[in-house]
Amino acid sequence: MQNQKTRIALFSTAYILGVIPGLALIVVATWADLESTFYGFNRLASTQLSGLSCPILMTREETSSFSLKLTNTLERRASPTIRVDISTPNLAYSNTERFPLEPGETLRKNWEIGPENIDLNRFVFTQVVVYSMYPIPNRQNGCGIFVVDLPGSGWGVTWIIVAVSVLGMGIGLYGLNHPQSRSRGAEVPALRPFVFLSIMIVIGIIASIMGWWFPGIMILVVSVLLIFSIIGMLISRQMDKIDKEANE
Repeated sequence: MQNQKTRIALFSTAYILGVIPGLALIVVATWADLESTFYGFNRLASTQLSGLSCPILMTREETSSFSLKLTNTLERRASPTIRVDISTPNLAYSNTERFPLEPGETLRKNWEIGPENIDLNRFVFTQVVVYSMYPIPNRQNGCGIFVVDLPGSGWGVTWIIVAVSVLGMGIGLYGLNHPQSRSRGAEVPALRPFVFLSIMIVIGIIASIMGWWFPGIMILVVSVLLIFSIIGMLISRQMDKIDKEANE
């Protein structure tokens, strides 16, 4: 029985160590994108621009990049004008360029960002505007990148966090659901809330990578409510156990 309790404790710890970094990644990604929304770039379009890709994290001394994939969907040659704004500790850097595109041709454009673009101590903010090409209106999108004080690259840190989170939750759920953990009347909590929380965190990580900050907020709210629900469930089970032992 003691070995069984130790096993449950180990897999529960693995699960918790998977949940924490996953939630932390969703929090900082959502925080950075929200800060970007209110950073102060000029609002030049009401239509969302697709194809913008930014890293979630960046280390403080790293030179990284963000990119835009733009396809000419018109049946004629077009020369879209692209404006890019990038944060700095002082005035934001702005640049405007025109790119000729044949019908169906795709442009892939990268812009470098580095320590000189860090503002508010923890963020790099970007915005890209593609001006109208009749009948397509102005389109705009932006993102925030969270700066971490760690070695290596931001993408490397991001994928390490993702791997630790998914592996931790997967190992924890597998171990808690294993017959050795649930045999002989072991007091293992119902796993359905844990599974649902894991699914929410995985979806939240995907939303963070895609730059979808609004779903990230909703997932954070649901995840926090689930965590409080799980804590309440565990406390209730423990209180029932104490009452049962007292009555005996």
